[in-house]
Amino acid sequence: MQFLAPCYNSSMPLKFGTSGLRGYNQDLTDWQCYLFTSAYLQYLKQTGLTKSQVAVAGDFRPSTPRIIRAVKEAITDFGYDFFYGGILPTPAISLFGFTNQIPSIMVTGSHIPYDQNGIKFNLPAGEILKKDEQAITQIQQQLFKSNTQIKKFNQDFSGKYQPQLTDQPITEAKDLYIYRCLEFFPANCLANTKIVFYQHSSAAREIIPHILEQLGAEVILAEFSHDFVPIDTEAVKPEDAAKAAKWQIQYQPNAIMSTDGDGDRPLLFNERGEFVRRDLLGIITADFLRADSVVTTISCNSALERCGKFKDTRRT
Repeated sequence: MQFLAPCYNSSMPLKFGTSGLRGYNQDLTDWQCYLFTSAYLQYLKQTGLTKSQVAVAGDFRPSTPRIIRAVKEAITDFGYDFFYGGILPTPAISLFGFTNQIPSIMVTGSHIPYDQNGIKFNLPAGEILKKDEQAITQIQQQLFKSNTQIKKFNQDFSGKYQPQLTDQPITEAKDLYIYRCLEFFPANCLANTKIVFYQHSSAAREIIPHILEQLGAEVILAEFSHDFVPIDTEAVKPEDAAKAAKWQIQYQPNAIMSTDGDGDRPLLFNERGEFVRRDLLGIITADFLRADSVVTTISCNSALERCGKFKDTRRT
């Protein structure tokens, strides 16, 4: 189910989808971002939030700094402290929030085109659910109807406040994510392994190669991009498959890796340069974790049951 919210001068209402609030850049006005963040914080307060710090990070989309600035305005107006983690993968800022039991927000459109963006809101103990999205949207609609803080915004709904985000990133969230990965995997488990990492504009383009190197891998960085590149890890474009084939011939790596824009969806090609689907990656991961029970979507590969590695499998 998707929950729609009203929006002035909008070509399409903002809505919660499969992964956070999303919309076109022209619809994600400063005021709308401010209202949704305010609604999110008000909802958390109603449900018993006691911490007064909110962790925020973003991706490399051109509209992300502006949206983060609007999010910050709402946080500080609410009387909370703004913790800025900088450009980070979604799992990194989420881990920081969950570990410290504070709210966390990731400004990202994930893999969708650059003319769109989004905001992922997390609870202090986990991702928001559909019931949370519905409650946040209802509060946002109330704030919208009452023109909450409309005087802080111009006629085009841009903020009257200083538009630039001048905060320097605090490295605690980045450091925690690196520590978590290095503590989980055995030391030098990737020794004698060569990995090509396709950087493009991924929010993980620096942190994941660093982790791979710390685990002993030889990492070859490929195709850094100053422009935002929307990578869909479920529907690999022919040009990206061609790049992988070229790098396989050029470098002879054990694997070619990348992620989507916010670093929470993996992209993997094996030692033959063949794309490894995400549902198969999930099965491999579950096996590595020695899982007894696996819950997945109805569309997941039937190899889940056929491999015989799990006592219990459930599809939703």
